[in-house]
Amino acid sequence: MTTTTTSTPASTSGGTAARTRRPVSQVSIAAGAAALAVIEAYGAIAHAAGVPLRAAAFGAHTATQVNAGWLAFGVILGTFWATVLAVVFARRATRPARAFLATTLPLLALSLTGPLTAHATAATKLTLACGHLIAAAIIIPAVTRRLAVVRRAR
Repeated sequence: MTTTTTSTPASTSGGTAARTRRPVSQVSIAAGAAALAVIEAYGAIAHAAGVPLRAAAFGAHTATQVNAGWLAFGVILGTFWATVLAVVFARRATRPARAFLATTLPLLALSLTGPLTAHATAATKLTLACGHLIAAAIIIPAVTRRLAVVRRAR
């Protein structure tokens, strides 16, 4: 069982050829790094706008500050699992891009239950939920595009 990558002729921009040369894990990590930078900026903007980023975890009685470290941890954790899924699907799935989307989109919906059910203000809940959506909007399409050029050997 091997995974082969099909190459198409390079366009003038080199986009497709560049995607086929990079390992899926590298594309996922690069997308995660981009999402991390965007989410950190988003968190700083929310803080500057006066959004009270204080929330209580499941079972906690008091809210704590959601700082840059927590935002970074969330993106890193999501990137790790997206990378694991992408690598497994690239190696095992007949249609890895479809399998990745069919798995990550429900997981994204499930991840929204955390911020939306947290003991926090409505502004904090909305801000944190939007953060999940922003990170996913960066990571999921990039990895899906890369997986779309992977074909399993028969």
